[in-house]
Amino acid sequence: IDPYALQNIKNKLELFLLDIIRPRVGYRQDGIHQVTDYMMANMGRKLSLEEISSELGMSISSLKRLVQETYAKAPMEYFAELKMEEAKRLILHSAMNMTQIAQQLGFSSVHYFSRAFKQKTGSTPSQYQAANKPSPNAY
Repeated sequence: IDPYALQNIKNKLELFLLDIIRPRVGYRQDGIHQVTDYMMANMGRKLSLEEISSELGMSISSLKRLVQETYAKAPMEYFAELKMEEAKRLILHSAMNMTQIAQQLGFSSVHYFSRAFKQKTGSTPSQYQAANKPSPNAY
């Protein structure tokens, strides 16, 4: 089976399970969960504010306000942060190489991914992996 398809299935299953166990309280919390879920499900694509707001049935200004009030960030900044968190997870807990991770997250090249990762985290993906990968004897 294709490793990209398998990872995509895992991601969607994780989102589904989170949706089941997540408590439903209020519009804002429900709305921000919808935004996060949509971004996570479309992590490998280049999203726009127009697309996100249209798909979720909210205005662009409502989307901006919701993300700003919840995370003190602009929606696209939040999306970039989600990508970096997913990159960290994939680097440490998947068998994918850096090129595959870059492709999975929608980066145009592994070089652009590496540059963006270093800008956000202060280390390259390989440095991050070397410093944080659990040793096989840790368990």
